[in-house]
Amino acid sequence: MTTALDIQIDGDHYKRMRMQPLELAYLIGATPCFTKLAKYACRNKGDRVINLNKAIHVIHIEKELSDKYYNMLYEAYPNLKNPVKIELANQLIDLYTDDDLVRKALKAMYKGKYIEAADAIETLKESVDGFSR
Repeated sequence: MTTALDIQIDGDHYKRMRMQPLELAYLIGATPCFTKLAKYACRNKGDRVINLNKAIHVIHIEKELSDKYYNMLYEAYPNLKNPVKIELANQLIDLYTDDDLVRKALKAMYKGKYIEAADAIETLKESVDGFSR
C-alpha cells in the first residue's frame, strides 16, 4: 500500500533518504525552521549553494524568532529543553543523514546553538565544487 510519505511531487531526492525532513521533525518535535534546515541541507535538486544559503537563512530566522518569542518557543516545543528528547533527536538525526556537517548543523539547531549550526552549513558550502567566497 502506497502512503503519502512514499510519494514525492517533482523528483525523488527525499524518497531516497531514510526518512523525509518532515518525518524527522515530526518525530522529534522540531520547529518549522528545523524542518526547512533538514530539507535544504540535504537537497540534491537545483543549485547546491543556493540551497545551502537557504539553509543558513532559516537558521537566522529561527534565531530571530527565538530571541523575540523565547517563552512561546519553548512552550510550543517543550522537547527542545528535554535531555531525553534531545538524545532521541541526536539518534534520529544520525539516522537521517550520513553527512557529518549536516548532522552537526541539525543537532546544533535543535539545541538552539544557531551560530554553530550556521558555521557547519558554511563549512559544507565551502566544500561544494566551484564555490569561492
